[in-house]
Amino acid sequence: MKKTFIYLLFFSQVFGQSVIDTLSVTVYPEFSYPGVAIEYKFDKSNNNDFTFPIPANIDSVLYTISTDSLEFEQIVQVENNLLKTLNKNGNHTIYLFLDKFIKDPGPRRFSYNFESLQDINTLILGVQIPFGSEEFQISAESFELEKVRDQNGLTFLSGNK
Repeated sequence: MKKTFIYLLFFSQVFGQSVIDTLSVTVYPEFSYPGVAIEYKFDKSNNNDFTFPIPANIDSVLYTISTDSLEFEQIVQVENNLLKTLNKNGNHTIYLFLDKFIKDPGPRRFSYNFESLQDINTLILGVQIPFGSEEFQISAESFELEKVRDQNGLTFLSGNK
């Protein structure tokens, strides 16, 4: 029996004039490896720099940017637990990888505190329900989550604020 419990906290604060119009944060527990991947997606079309505080327990970060004429991918280093966005316009996707469960088989507990130093107009939260999980629970403060399936048949709990 595989039990999974996820507790998420989301914080955002105004820091200067930087505003993210729509930010999607999706959590993939054990999707493609026995750990957790967290995906941030947003569009950037100005020279504003965004900074995200990143927990120290993140193992690695993959940063991608795409436009009609650009496909960019880079593993980035996090300094002082802060991740600054790259100065390129386009669709930004940041993958944070945590290998916490590789060494800890059995029931899973995972907590992730999302923070932003920018104001966010719309924050979308998605949590993929792991295949074969039993008693899957999630607690996400101030989000009303509903079960949805994507075009690939994956099941998510999703909501926005």
